[in-house]
Amino acid sequence: MAKRKTKNISNPSITREITFDTEFAQRVYRRIFVACSRALFVVDVVLRVIGTDEEFDQVDKLVIDKLQGAHDDLAAEIERLEEMAEARSVSQAPSYSFPKTVRIEITSPRANQFLGLIVQYDRFVSLLDTLWLNGVLDGKQRTEGSYAWQNHLIVVGRSLMSIKGRAMEAASRRGKSEEVEKAIDEIDQAVDDSVDQSDSDSATDTVSS
Repeated sequence: MAKRKTKNISNPSITREITFDTEFAQRVYRRIFVACSRALFVVDVVLRVIGTDEEFDQVDKLVIDKLQGAHDDLAAEIERLEEMAEARSVSQAPSYSFPKTVRIEITSPRANQFLGLIVQYDRFVSLLDTLWLNGVLDGKQRTEGSYAWQNHLIVVGRSLMSIKGRAMEAASRRGKSEEVEKAIDEIDQAVDDSVDQSDSDSATDTVSS
């Protein structure tokens, strides 16, 4: 039997250019962002088109709760460190020897939110570095804080990736798995095209989410 043809899907995207100063934020980005954001693309875009409202709302609530919880907890930590810096009259932020700039194609709002978490984390680590360089925190406090949130964000990212399975199951029940794979393949092709065009710029990575 001939394979059923699927139509090309025109998906919206925006491009963001982000600089991560700290090695910790760069590491989280490298380890988890691309895989997590592609999973969020399935949940945010594809399931909205092919799933029922009830199916989408259930899965979307799981994603929102995880992202919002991490955002609120990290924001509270940043506020605590900013208050500590203000109390000690510490204001000069450090410069970094090897910041990393990435050009990212955002294809879903939840991926944009997850990227925002990594940007928040970069700010958090920079504050730890600031307080450490000024003698407010010791090396152990700086290291433990940086690693604790690195690991937490990786866990959050992996849990979001696992939610993709629920979206794919919903697509399968409606006979739409092929359309999902088609959309993902098109995003992957856009990544390849973008990377080919930016090979000459070694300071900037181009990825899609």
